Amino acid sequence: MFRYREHQVAELVTFLSDTVVKAADHLILAGDFNVDPRDNEDTLKSVGVALTNTLTDAEAVNPSFVTLGNKANTYTEHGQAGKIYDYIWFRPGGGTSLESYTLMDLRTKKEELSLSDHMGQSAKFTLTKQYESN
Repeated sequence: MFRYREHQVAELVTFLSDTVVKAADHLILAGDFNVDPRDNEDTLKSVGVALTNTLTDAEAVNPSFVTLGNKANTYTEHGQAGKIYDYIWFRPGGGTSLESYTLMDLRTKKEELSLSDHMGQSAKFTLTKQYESN
């Protein structure tokens, strides 16, 4: 059932380690992975080998951090189970450090409707250039 997602993530991690990681000073990856940390699959573990989640382990199981089915979201149906489906990953060290992470309740101005059925995310990083000495 989850094999296609695990296969896609394996390809992503291989791509990151083979090409991007070697050439990039900083690496930040964000997106909808459609997998919750409480699901029984290896997708997030595979990404976690190469990158660090902006959410701590405690936050990843905290209902206030769910991105789909969040009670603050106007698209969430009564009784809908909340899931964390959206992530911001980064490669720590090498001049990249996480300053803060925020879950955002983005809404239209007039109707006060959520912009998406997924909550927005924001992360602030400090990026510094690492210079090699000759």
